[in-house]
Amino acid sequence: MDTKDCLLQMSQCSRNSKIKVEEDKTNLNAVFKVLELNLHWQVENVHQGVGVFSGMMNCKRFPRTFQFGLRYIADVAVVSLMIMNFNYLGLRVPFVRLTYNNGKPVMMKRKTSKTQSNKLDLFTLEYCQGLDEVSGFTCQIFVEGITDTYKYQQYDRLLTDQLWDSMRFCCWTDFKFFIRENVFNAHKFVLRARSTRLEGDIRRVDTIRLNDDLDPDTFKCFLYFLYTGRLLLANFKANIDQLLSLADTYLVETLTQLCRKDLAKLKEGYFPECFMSTGPAAVPGLPTSTDLDLKPKSKICSKPDTVEIRCNWEINQLPKNYLVRAVNFNQQEAFHVCFRSGDHSDESKGNHALFIFSKQWPEGGLEVVDITISITEKSFSDGKHPKSKRFAVNRWPKVAGLNPAMAVFSADLENFLLQPPFAILFLIELSSESAGYYSYQPRDTHLADNLWSAAFGAYLTDAEISVDGRIFRVHKALMAARSPVFRELLCSENVKEPCLKRIVVEEINSSIFEEVLYFMYTGSLRVSVGDERLLAAAEKYQIETLRILCENQIGLIESKETNTELSKQIEQLQAAKEEFNQKLERLRLSSNKEMIDSYFEDREMVSLSQEREDALTKEKSLKNDLKSARNLIGKIRLDIDHRNKSITKLEEQCAETKASISIASAERCKALKDIESMRSNAEEQRSIIVRLSSNITEEKNLGETLKKRNSELKVIQTKLERRQHRQEQRIVKLHDAIQDTRMKSTEAHKMLKKKLGDLRAHTIEINRAGVRLTRLKKTTVQLQTLKGPKSILFKQ
Repeated sequence: MDTKDCLLQMSQCSRNSKIKVEEDKTNLNAVFKVLELNLHWQVENVHQGVGVFSGMMNCKRFPRTFQFGLRYIADVAVVSLMIMNFNYLGLRVPFVRLTYNNGKPVMMKRKTSKTQSNKLDLFTLEYCQGLDEVSGFTCQIFVEGITDTYKYQQYDRLLTDQLWDSMRFCCWTDFKFFIRENVFNAHKFVLRARSTRLEGDIRRVDTIRLNDDLDPDTFKCFLYFLYTGRLLLANFKANIDQLLSLADTYLVETLTQLCRKDLAKLKEGYFPECFMSTGPAAVPGLPTSTDLDLKPKSKICSKPDTVEIRCNWEINQLPKNYLVRAVNFNQQEAFHVCFRSGDHSDESKGNHALFIFSKQWPEGGLEVVDITISITEKSFSDGKHPKSKRFAVNRWPKVAGLNPAMAVFSADLENFLLQPPFAILFLIELSSESAGYYSYQPRDTHLADNLWSAAFGAYLTDAEISVDGRIFRVHKALMAARSPVFRELLCSENVKEPCLKRIVVEEINSSIFEEVLYFMYTGSLRVSVGDERLLAAAEKYQIETLRILCENQIGLIESKETNTELSKQIEQLQAAKEEFNQKLERLRLSSNKEMIDSYFEDREMVSLSQEREDALTKEKSLKNDLKSARNLIGKIRLDIDHRNKSITKLEEQCAETKASISIASAERCKALKDIESMRSNAEEQRSIIVRLSSNITEEKNLGETLKKRNSELKVIQTKLERRQHRQEQRIVKLHDAIQDTRMKSTEAHKMLKKKLGDLRAHTIEINRAGVRLTRLKKTTVQLQTLKGPKSILFKQ
């Protein structure tokens, strides 16, 4: 960058004295801070007593997210901006600036509801003076990630798209997840890089069957976050609780932090309630809902987004004259900052001043829109509050001798006594125009590191690339997704050692190939893209985004070189022409012909004549260029005449359309009257609909309660049926037992009868035996009583 030359030229233009430039070799670093969304709202027929709020703004990135409002409270106009469901996208808004009719930007106040603090952001600004009938508001919304690890980054969006497509179309997938009948294919190296918990499962098996209660859309959203690092809940209709459990089980840190935030979505229609609560408190005559114009004449449009980067420069000692430092941004010297030391007592030195020199490279995101400087002194007298001040920066329209691709900004630090040490904070606002797919998008900051560590650590690599004897271990799926050339090489049969898939790369340096590989894995850059070897590698392997970046940067450098060469040649021609004209004037003033003849005979005059001839030839070439330019101007004028004629025709058509519009306006007035009557009827119908909706909601609630009670009754019925079945089984068992006991009792009764018969027979015999015994006893007694000899007794 031509900083010293520019400073010398500026000093020579201001005062013809030489200066000394002190340049520090250590570079400063500029850091990305936030993304700025720029919205414009234009309202017509603004007057007191009527509140106005616009419709929801629709855009691809933020659908139905922004809504403006304007109403009067007494003589105070309150402008409101509602930002709804930003947390659903994993983003938040730290602050908002509002500009009214191209005035100065003013910070809006946050007034967020306590119940909806995360789902709805409400910013307001009060204007004590009256607003114009047609008012325009430009809103600068600063956006950042909801967590420290989910931020906006400038990277190649094709990386995430190509990697996700390779998973969807099953290109070299080697792992499967099963949820009921759903099958999800994946790559082991991506799962290993993004989740350390899956490492053990990946090495043991090739499939995992998940719980059947898990929602397939939720798991698809989880896989999308692993592959892309982006949270898109709306595209997958994911269940946040299940997503949080997946992130916890597989140790995905950023996703757990996002899911622990309140990511629930707020329904529309909440804005009027918040809108009516805005404004200063205790003001009589607050407008009611009838004071709102629901269909105002207003337009909302979005302007190009910008990016804010910050750079801090600490100066411990004032330089003698100039101090220059280079500032790195996106791995290249994007800016040069210069501090000019001044002296208030010496008028020749002037005030302290700051200069900023910036490359203008819109395709790479280096087009400066605005710069703000804040200076804070570190040493302060009271010991409590540091002395700080902000300064506006002026942009120079054009600097003589400088490349047109360079922008110069300056700030005069007038009436500000600097005492070192102090710090200078540069708030640089850049345009966020993208080069192809290289743009600012929110993503997980760990994604690039995880993927690059998988390649650098050779985790589950299945291919090798040899460059200048150095071997790079890579993954086939990613290389094939990022480069069609590598896809053909990996799919071909001529690859050496097909089991290892080794590819030999020639005509490329190993360091350049490492940077290409880093871009393919991470989508971001570590070096400047102005190297032609990097462009050759991008063209050879058809890496689209890297090729576009290199072509734009190299084309910018070549245009700078050609511009500098042309400016030097023009300056030399102008200097030679001025010298020749001065010498001619001197000769014309001298009336002596002899002096003229002697002067022309001199050798110096001969050299001057030769220089004059060279200058004339160059002038002729310039004149030819001027003629060609004039011819072009003539053609352009002819085109302008044709366009003027077409404009006149268009004006005639406009007059005709105006007449038709006047007729249509009359018809419109009639239609408006009809519409007003229709509105009154519609309001009555709305009230009826609201009542019906309330009744429907009550009926829905009753239906839900009935469903719950029916479910409870069903449970009770099932329990009773089980109990009855058990009792019936018990009764059957008892009946069988009774029958068994009856059979046994009959058999026992029979046995008892038999035993009783036997006993009776025995008793009869016993009785007979007793009779016999009695008889014997009687005989024995008779024998004892009888007298006589024993022989007679024995005979008897």
